Amino acid sequence: MASLRILVLENNFIQTNQLVGEIDASGDQVVGPFSNACKAIYHIDIVQAAILDVKLLDDTSFAVSDELSYRSIPFIFLTGCEKQNVPVRFNQFNVYQKPSLAAPLLHHLHYQYHQRHKNGPPGGLNIEDIVREMIKTARQMMPDHLSADRLVEGVLQRAIAQATSGTFTENSEEGLSRLLNEEYRCRAAQYLN
Repeated sequence: MASLRILVLENNFIQTNQLVGEIDASGDQVVGPFSNACKAIYHIDIVQAAILDVKLLDDTSFAVSDELSYRSIPFIFLTGCEKQNVPVRFNQFNVYQKPSLAAPLLHHLHYQYHQRHKNGPPGGLNIEDIVREMIKTARQMMPDHLSADRLVEGVLQRAIAQATSGTFTENSEEGLSRLLNEEYRCRAAQYLN
């Protein structure tokens, strides 16, 4: 299977080291690891799956879980807490008890990720993944994240206008990539403000 970029949000140093080592050994890429939900949430736009501890010192991972759920990014909880400590809104997500080897967690995440893509639109990536890749590319083009996000917003507005007028005839991935390059070449400076 193709490797995944997996966010790790865990505040137990020993568990974190074990997870990171096993994820690296599996061929997947670790995003993080983070012990703080605020830092982790900032990186959600580049991840494909996540492993989340429930309790993080004086906080929880539920803000990150909500954002992942909203974006349809598969995740699992890895916790020393009882399942009852996980809010009902996350009932459809698996809760693994610590300590746990990474292999079953990774198997579950890969399965969920590939099921989502198998059921996506024909021809490859779904629109959420295409936009995530566009954001990543724009952040390499532009000097800061805000200008990159404005560039992507401009591209999406052009794509919607073209789709509405019937002039957007390419597949989504190719068309949005073309528009991103055009928008950068012609209007990059206007997104720096």
